[in-house]
Amino acid sequence: MSVKNKKQKLLLLGFGDIAKRLAKETIGEYDITGLRRSTDTYAGVNVIQADCRDKLAVIDVTRKDFDVIVITMTPDEMSDSGYQQAYVQTVQTLLSALHKNNLSPRLIIFVSSSSVYGQHENEWVDESSSTHPNSYSGKRLLEAEKLLIDSSYSSSVVRFSGIYGVGRQRLIEQVRAGNGARQEPVLYSNRIHSDDCAGVLAHIIKREKESKKIESIYLATDCKPSPLYDVKCWLADQLGLSHQLKPTVLNSSALNTKKEGRALRASKRCSNQRLLASGYRFLYPTFKEGYQMVLKNLK
Repeated sequence: MSVKNKKQKLLLLGFGDIAKRLAKETIGEYDITGLRRSTDTYAGVNVIQADCRDKLAVIDVTRKDFDVIVITMTPDEMSDSGYQQAYVQTVQTLLSALHKNNLSPRLIIFVSSSSVYGQHENEWVDESSSTHPNSYSGKRLLEAEKLLIDSSYSSSVVRFSGIYGVGRQRLIEQVRAGNGARQEPVLYSNRIHSDDCAGVLAHIIKREKESKKIESIYLATDCKPSPLYDVKCWLADQLGLSHQLKPTVLNSSALNTKKEGRALRASKRCSNQRLLASGYRFLYPTFKEGYQMVLKNLK
């Protein structure tokens, strides 16, 4: 293979579900390396067993001088320390390794979450909206984002809303168990199919390779924020379970509970206009197309 036609190199820090879907999108165009703690194999990917927080391991791996690095982590535990280690420490370790090796990738992408937004009164939010997260997860993700954005490296942060898809059927299981959602006050949900997650990341990588403008932040969510009540009712209808779905009735005393407080804080509407303006077209523009695919796969 000539130097001109030589494949560029892609490093996936954290080689889980989304990273594997991205690998599928980019195999053939990139020489791909995936880094994860547990052993695994994936056709066309050099999977290395190592901890993304291990400084020596990351220094060694990054010596390959990757063109693009994508960070898609999953915390060991749902706690502040779990998020600090998975996200903040991983970004710190990568930046330190790149500095140590005197390397500068063409692009670093960090997968974040819409939990960095603290809005809870059904407001629309986009990339320019204020970020004052209420949760430890949002605070730690925002901390990791800032580390990367404030670094000297070319980067882009992608904030995914609630991810669903094959293997991510929590909402379907809730409906099967008869657990509905309150109708009033409206609780909006924002979501994105896992295939679109990979599609968005591949789209950004392609734009950068074609020397097109890359924004520092993208909010990645589908085209229609929807009341959770509507989503669950639709799923129940598709499953033939409408008769057993129990709606949640919110009373004044429930407003003071921690559970309802968390639910209210989550009610916002995420805009994907920047992503659409960049040319990305969703495989599943709304929850109906996406869940139809998931339900078909379950049959």
